[in-house]
Amino acid sequence: MDKAIVVSDREDSSEAAANSVTVSGSGEWVFAVYVDAENGGTASASVANDVAVHALKGESEKGSAAGAELYASGSGSTAAAAVNGNVNVEAEAGGACAVRETAIDGGKASCVVDGDLKAVSQGQACVNGVSVQAVGAQAAIAVDGAITAKGEHGYGIEAAVSAADGNAASAVVTVLGDVSGADSAVMIRLSEASDPEEADASLVNVTVAGTLHAEAEEGAAVLIDDGIRPDNVKLTVWACELNKDGCVVEQGNFNDENQLAGAASTEVSREIEKNIQYIIRVEQPVNGAALKAVDKDGNALAKSGDYDVAREGDAVFLKIEVQDGYRVVGAFNGMGNKFALLRDAKGDYYVEVPRGGAVYLSAQVEKKAEEASPPQGPAQAQTEAIGTPIALQKMESQYVLILSAAQSSMIFLRSTLEHFAKTSDKMVIKTGKGSYTLSISELLRFNEKAVNFRFVLTDEALEIYVNGELFRSVGFDEMV
Repeated sequence: MDKAIVVSDREDSSEAAANSVTVSGSGEWVFAVYVDAENGGTASASVANDVAVHALKGESEKGSAAGAELYASGSGSTAAAAVNGNVNVEAEAGGACAVRETAIDGGKASCVVDGDLKAVSQGQACVNGVSVQAVGAQAAIAVDGAITAKGEHGYGIEAAVSAADGNAASAVVTVLGDVSGADSAVMIRLSEASDPEEADASLVNVTVAGTLHAEAEEGAAVLIDDGIRPDNVKLTVWACELNKDGCVVEQGNFNDENQLAGAASTEVSREIEKNIQYIIRVEQPVNGAALKAVDKDGNALAKSGDYDVAREGDAVFLKIEVQDGYRVVGAFNGMGNKFALLRDAKGDYYVEVPRGGAVYLSAQVEKKAEEASPPQGPAQAQTEAIGTPIALQKMESQYVLILSAAQSSMIFLRSTLEHFAKTSDKMVIKTGKGSYTLSISELLRFNEKAVNFRFVLTDEALEIYVNGELFRSVGFDEMV
């Protein structure tokens, strides 16, 4: 076992510091930082720059790698580590984990990384970006960058908790960037120490300001084991990528290799999924207006830490305070590809949080015509081309989609149409050459695996695309 920094104090206190740590070696485990606190002791380590570990394949050992390993056991015991840089871990054949924490019997373990975490293995062992276990104790990890775990299987974040001697456990993981893993971005389970006969009030609290991504096509963004209940989990994320079945959270049993077998959407996993607090982002215009996300009553959104949040299906309204001399051209949701927001009967802009989140609100604001600067060639033409009217409104018992030359297409996520269908099955698509009425439920039923639907107005017809492929073309002579 090779360790660059070893801090162990089982009764008093001890600390160590280094500028940067780079370790390469063979053995069962190769560590860069190892912190051990027991029997009420305090141990800490700090690294001013990056941490790098390369575990070589030995003759008798595969060689696993860990950037930082923390262990705290016993009431009053505290193990802490801080890395003011990135942590990169690579194993030629064994497992890999950028940061591992274990806290038991009242101990406290914490690690702060001011950078990215990356764990890679060329072998078939498990690879985790972060692995945290708390048994009747508290463990916390904060990462100011992204977490990436690449290997045959594994997770961006692995968290296991259980109570001990009547004391609930707490595992808190906070990440400012994206999180990705081979099987799943986040895996949550009860630890082996959990008593299945007793109710366990332990909590895994994960906050990710970026996107959760599973490398496996069938992998859900979040995996939970059969013992987990909704009150064991608190998830706050900006976005979760849907798997091939359109799910965010799945549940199942873990095998001996820590892989979730037979994962599927269940009543428990769906409840956890619906309770995800999605971070709502708002992009402020350069000038002309101030934007704020509010609820349907105009009140501030709920908070999770410093973030404005809402749950799947919630209506989030965009409050726009326009300065004198400016006007709102349009309001949108999305980064890169932006889609027009809905408008209610009062003309207020809103979006219904879709399954998977990823709400990013913005508005296009420009000076009023009488106060605008003189046209400046191509730049002026570009402004006029970008400006598009809002295309969808809820009118009485039906949704009305208006397509014109100014806005000839619009995309809906499946979750959005499913939400529409709960209140009205009828969508009326209005064009300059007539109106076409369709059944939302039939559109969904005929396209059970579809993720997105695009309505396009061409010179010849109204076209409906499903997952990028033409589903139906309606000639103008078929319209009312």
